[in-house]
This record gives sequence, structure tokens and C-alpha cells, in this order.
Amino acid sequence: MNPAAHPPGVIRAVLALVAQGRAHQEIADRFGISRSAVAGIVFRNKRKMKMRQTLADIIGRIPVKIMQGDDEVRIIFADGASCLFWHEQDCCESVYIEGVNGDWSDLINTPLLVAEERTNRQHTDLAEGDTETWTFYTFRSIKGSVDVSWYGTSSGHYSEGVDFKLTASGEKGDKE
Repeated sequence: MNPAAHPPGVIRAVLALVAQGRAHQEIADRFGISRSAVAGIVFRNKRKMKMRQTLADIIGRIPVKIMQGDDEVRIIFADGASCLFWHEQDCCESVYIEGVNGDWSDLINTPLLVAEERTNRQHTDLAEGDTETWTFYTFRSIKGSVDVSWYGTSSGHYSEGVDFKLTASGEKGDKE
């Protein structure tokens, strides 16, 4: 398969495993691709990996508006920046918000003191090779906290992670 033809979910999963320090051969074996294909994916996405924003980048910012749908959360900050949490669905996975504990209004007009992510990935009994991932986000201000639970399942070859994008004031904030 042409390395450029890998589905976006496979590319995201490969990059996530590389970021975790996994060996290229281990990743190649997991996805049934060559080590050179893994290296090609990393090379073509090197700039994205270096520029990856983290949740730490939103700590101290002041949310002025928070919008939640079934499969995304968008936070607009007082400085004009915004962040988006979502999952770009691919062919063989499903990722969505399972639940929210807390009141988003507790975060409005107050600096974020905590923004953290925790994940738990495991193989399921649903079908041979299927995996599931729980991703939990905690946001806390002096007025209260909100916990968001995301649930993802896949055939084991696709990303079940939640995407995060921080957009500076004046930048286009679409999903990319």
C-alpha cells in the first residue's frame, strides 16, 4: 500500500504510538505495514508532531463560552483563543462523549487551574481483536470542576483517541 494512502485513523494511531516511544517494528507488526511505511508516516507528519499542543497550553486561560455536542467540546477563551476536543471518525471505530459530571458554568469567567487527560485502553470481549478506550478529561477552576468521559471502540487498528486543537486568536479553528 502506498504510505500516503493509509487511512487517517491509522496515521493518528501510528503517530500516537511513536509519541509513546514504541519501536517502529512493533508498530509495523501491529498494523500489518512495513517499518519503512511507519518511518514515512512519521517523516510526513514530523512538523505536526513538533507543533502538537497540549492541555497545559490552556491552563490559566479564562473560558467565556463552552459548547458541548454529542461528539465535541469547544471552549472559547477571553483572549480570543479557542480549543476543540473531538474525534475524526474513520471507517472502523466509534468515539463519543459518554457523560459529563459537573456544571460547565463553574468554569466560565474564571481561570482554568487544572486541565488533564487520563486514558484506559483494553481489549474487549466484543469480538476478537477489538479494543476500547476510555478517555477522561478534568477541567477545574476555583468555582468547581467538570469531568468529561469519552468512550471509543475499534477493530484494534484505528485510533480511539480524542483529538485536541488549540487555535490562537484570529486563526481559523476548524478541525484539521
